[in-house]
Amino acid sequence: MKKTRISFRLLAMVLLVLMASCTHTKKTAKPAVESKVNPSASLVEQVLAHQPSFTSAMASKTRVTLEYQQRKVSANATIAILADSAMVVSVQPFMGVELVRAELTPTQIVIIDKLNRRYSSVTFEQLSRSAGYKLTYADIEALLTNRLFAVEHDRQWLKTARLEVQKAAQTSTLTFAQRQLQQSFVVNNANSRIEESKLALLNNEVRVSYHDLSTFNTTLFPATIEVELAAEQLSAKCTINLQTLAFDVPVNVTPAALGKYTKVGLSTIVPM
Repeated sequence: MKKTRISFRLLAMVLLVLMASCTHTKKTAKPAVESKVNPSASLVEQVLAHQPSFTSAMASKTRVTLEYQQRKVSANATIAILADSAMVVSVQPFMGVELVRAELTPTQIVIIDKLNRRYSSVTFEQLSRSAGYKLTYADIEALLTNRLFAVEHDRQWLKTARLEVQKAAQTSTLTFAQRQLQQSFVVNNANSRIEESKLALLNNEVRVSYHDLSTFNTTLFPATIEVELAAEQLSAKCTINLQTLAFDVPVNVTPAALGKYTKVGLSTIVPM
């Protein structure tokens, strides 16, 4: 049971710190690029054209490995996504029995600790007030599904904004800033797919890398996703290995009934 509790806390931390670790006072910053020439338009168009596109996704067999404070634990999980609407992560360490559940919607994130019959929730409005940036469900979905996004901006902004581009032999790097929040994407020049996404604010950083591109019923998608978190007093890594993945299939993202669980504060569940 001890390992289960550790796994739960780490999963909750990964899901929430993705959006909440960068909480500092805002300052006005100049745009990253001032040139009249837009060097990024072609690269952005290529990335958008080649990134995964789907209405739903179901990873029915997934292995999640979490590393935190010299501890390393693994558990089986399922991940269901209804594009632009909901994501459900179910951790099932023992014979398919769900012990931990995370539900994300455009309004909130709910973490359910079934082992201890409790849950915690936070709205994206609360996260946005804390971080000083408008954070959305769409940002998390894009980050975890190998897609291009910009905090506080839509796809059209990405197409027209002047983004800094650094070209190398094998990859190109897109970089842009929203005040002090900097985003960067490392793109493979051969297939126009994102190899790494990074969000950085002062001493806090979220880095997501995508490996082992595989074809899942005609859709090219990374079979391994690594999420690394580095903050002033926090460092953790989550590796997601997708063993089975199907797109554009029926998925169940019905919220759990919370009446039988006790609501607790976020700090009770998430080790921030």
